[in-house]
Amino acid sequence: MDRKPTVLLEAWSLITSHGRPVQLRGYATGHPHLPGFRRHIATSCILRIDHEQREAETLNSVYRLRRRLTDVQLDGDCLMRMSLCHLSAERCPEAGIWNVRDGHLMVATNLSSVSLAILAMLAILDREGFDDSAN
Repeated sequence: MDRKPTVLLEAWSLITSHGRPVQLRGYATGHPHLPGFRRHIATSCILRIDHEQREAETLNSVYRLRRRLTDVQLDGDCLMRMSLCHLSAERCPEAGIWNVRDGHLMVATNLSSVSLAILAMLAILDREGFDDSAN
């Protein structure tokens, strides 16, 4: 059997069903069949995920997991708030725009989609050199 490719997955979230991990969603870099830098993907079925959730194996790939999305809040089916490391993003329901904060400081505003908010947070973390591997 061929060795599975290893792909970086950032700003990821875990989809579960009946308490079992089923799929990952996030922004992939280095995927051999889904080219691009931080391309939004949904993985194939999870075969295993390590205890520290730093690596997951799916039917097709092995994923190095970095910078998990946390504090995700929904209003019905609509994503309203999320955190990535020390940054948080909120959707303004009236305007439908996203704003990113670092504590009380607004660091990105008037973003038109959740994807742009996540990509902005990742870019800010890159610029800061923030590494969450100790978390």
